[in-house]
Amino acid sequence: MVCLEDLPNEIIYRIFDNLDIYSIVLFTYTCTRYFQCRHRYNQYRIDFQSILKSNFDLVCRVINPSHIISLKLSDDDNKTPGQIQTFLKSDIINRLTRLKCLQLLQINENHLENLLKHFQKSSITSLHIEYRQYFGMLSSSAFDLLHRILSLKTLKKLNLDMRAYETVSLQWPQTLSIEHLTLVHLSIKQFIQIFSQPNQFQSIRLRQFSMKDYDVHSVKVLYCKELKSFEIEESELLFDKIQCLLSFMSKLLHLKFEGFTSKFDKIFENNQLEEFIRTNLSDLKTFEFFIRFLPVEFKLTTCLITSLIEQFKRSFWMMKLHCSTICDFIQDTNELHFYSIPSPCHCFKYVNLSTLTSISTQSEFNYLSERFNSVYQLDLNLKDLPVISTQTKNISQDQRLFPNLRNLKLTITDHCSLSCFEYLFQTIYLEKLDELSLIISSRSYQLDLLLKQFLIFLNDLPTVTTLEIFNRWYGISSFIPLKYFCSIFPKTIRHFNVDIANMNEIPIFIEQLSYLSSLKFKFSFDKFIFIQNILDWFTKKKINSTYICDMHYLAVWISKPMQKINVHKRIKLNH
Repeated sequence: MVCLEDLPNEIIYRIFDNLDIYSIVLFTYTCTRYFQCRHRYNQYRIDFQSILKSNFDLVCRVINPSHIISLKLSDDDNKTPGQIQTFLKSDIINRLTRLKCLQLLQINENHLENLLKHFQKSSITSLHIEYRQYFGMLSSSAFDLLHRILSLKTLKKLNLDMRAYETVSLQWPQTLSIEHLTLVHLSIKQFIQIFSQPNQFQSIRLRQFSMKDYDVHSVKVLYCKELKSFEIEESELLFDKIQCLLSFMSKLLHLKFEGFTSKFDKIFENNQLEEFIRTNLSDLKTFEFFIRFLPVEFKLTTCLITSLIEQFKRSFWMMKLHCSTICDFIQDTNELHFYSIPSPCHCFKYVNLSTLTSISTQSEFNYLSERFNSVYQLDLNLKDLPVISTQTKNISQDQRLFPNLRNLKLTITDHCSLSCFEYLFQTIYLEKLDELSLIISSRSYQLDLLLKQFLIFLNDLPTVTTLEIFNRWYGISSFIPLKYFCSIFPKTIRHFNVDIANMNEIPIFIEQLSYLSSLKFKFSFDKFIFIQNILDWFTKKKINSTYICDMHYLAVWISKPMQKINVHKRIKLNH
């Protein structure tokens, strides 16, 4: 049987292709030959999005920047605040000579300009820019740099998360080589401007796309004919304008809508959508959608919903597009969710199933599996858990709801039961959970008991690495002794976001929870005057860290001492 040490270097390199960067570094310390492989390997794809700071520092020291072909940097307040500034201060940025793919997440305007300077003459093929929530105006020089990069002949893929006022100022080059484009916070006017000139776009994704305040029916020419894929996500869906845009996309193969509307457009009556697609999008192969109808001027009825479903039972949808659909009618809120299966919307806010009427084009369907299996993010009020538990009391442990859940947001109110976390374990599948948020909207006399129950519950979730406790600046110490809280806080958590009532709580959290990689402290605006005292404390304690602070928060990324690695010590490998 062949063992790992017998494999040729070419196979070792292919193994490296499928490992994260820190695993590669640790692996290559096990023997001299692997160590040499690491120095020769030149296809590094480095993702710093949620890395520990000590690991980040190590990777920056030992990896040759000219061997990096893909790089992701992030200034996420909850995980890696201050990372981009730290990276800019290093010499690495000047030596990224072979970089092809660059992703910049949660970046501010100054850092963006400093980074773009290094890539205006590069051969980069993919660029992703996602701004911070509070992003200032770009300077004219930064716009010029961005324009030059968009003009690169090598650039094929662009993801631009631009605030509306930013995209207005951006002048798109006359000649573009971009084939795959994702734009966020784009207006329909800007869309018309971009597509009014020849391009090579093959796929377009628009998120938070604003279609108001522009008459698209007057548009005579849009260069969209070569588009193969068109997607709109997280947007208000104005179907009269969408129809106008789609009429220029005759070669479309893939179409996706995800958003909301307050109107029940005529296109959903009398098979008009089918007729539109037959006439204008005859090559269409796949159609995904999740549409939230939120009418304010009329009441939805079961009769209307049934007629909608009946239209989608026709062979055009079932046989040609292989599109099965579900209608969820939530009577309490006069709300209708209409979507294809599997659902393209991966977020779910729980509603009482007793107020829900669900109809499908499938003759037999299991709502719990068809809808819940595609949910990655769940918003749940803990007061609803006894109801959920009753409605699903016959399911086994292997049939618990939301089997692919990654992100869970829980809300505590005055009506929550002390058994709510027990119900949660019984009802929701939590083995894949990575991020957990607890929103405290209660001043109940038993809140301290609920918080203790929550910490016990949390200790039974070893996969959770990110935790947020939101309490609108009251602070955990208002309900539970801080040292007790820290004593039973799970050691598996790496990133912690919490409201505090007193700035003196910051050193306590940092010293008591020394294993955390990042902490974000939120406080009331009047506490900001004390922030310098905290930063001076960091300096006095010689804490290796970076930070981002604002008027109401301090986010810190802390490096932990690394264990000494014996370069010559081998790890025993199983055959």
